[in-house]
Amino acid sequence: MIVPCDHCSKPVKAQAHKLKKFKHTFCSRDCYAKWMSETRQSPSKPCMTCGKPVTRVPSKLKGNVYCSRECSRQAQFRTETRACENCGKSVTRVACHFRRHEHIYCSIQCCNKSRKGKPHPDPEHGKKMRELYKGQKPSPQCLAAVSKANSGRLRDPKVQAKMQAGVRKYYETHPGPNKDRYSSLNYNWRGGIAFEPYSEEFNSVLKATVRTRDSHQCQLCEMSEAQHWLEHFSLLLVHHIDYNKQNSDISNLITLCKKCHGKTNGSREYYTQMLSRLVISRSECIVQLRLL
Repeated sequence: MIVPCDHCSKPVKAQAHKLKKFKHTFCSRDCYAKWMSETRQSPSKPCMTCGKPVTRVPSKLKGNVYCSRECSRQAQFRTETRACENCGKSVTRVACHFRRHEHIYCSIQCCNKSRKGKPHPDPEHGKKMRELYKGQKPSPQCLAAVSKANSGRLRDPKVQAKMQAGVRKYYETHPGPNKDRYSSLNYNWRGGIAFEPYSEEFNSVLKATVRTRDSHQCQLCEMSEAQHWLEHFSLLLVHHIDYNKQNSDISNLITLCKKCHGKTNGSREYYTQMLSRLVISRSECIVQLRLL
């Protein structure tokens, strides 16, 4: 079948099935290019920075369009200012930040205040996280990093008093068959002395000195500090022999593991005499070694 070229009107031999498939017919590629430049116009879109019209192929006009590299760089570092949703302060950020985040806050404190009391968007989030971390324990490296980050940080006295009051109330009003175990009805109740504060001298430096004196071992079961860390994820405990938290003299302190420290809550007179003898003998051995 012979049909005319859509640009130069020359006769072109074409097959019937191609005429059904294509609307236009051309005798050569040059005619096709000339016809495209004369009759067909590419769509345009305004530049995101300066607003100039940008003419591109339709497939390249998706998303943000810029007329030059300078406009593209300016858009990357363009800042906007919006108000914090919690306190109303002005927040200046890169423009892309506001496109990525639905809610805008000036600080993490404002973010936490706005979310307080509101349920999580995903009702199954808590259940998923519990199943994910069920049975897992933090690694020693993680615990060491947390301990290092919190070392030297003093807790707010108001927060500490509030926490102690909450724990005391829980122990006194704990429901269940073992209610007497957590209240003044227990035979071992001593007036809530567990909530009494320690003396200022009882700090990390003094504890480290006591552990070094005792060769970093439990003085009852001889458990090493490395083994205690693997089992309980903590350092060896420093115990007050006479159970007086204000008496932080080094002769009144001894190194114990978590298990042995729990045993000292009962039979206090027996453990006071025995641990005192252990500390005296330990001190005499150290003095003799220094004389040698």
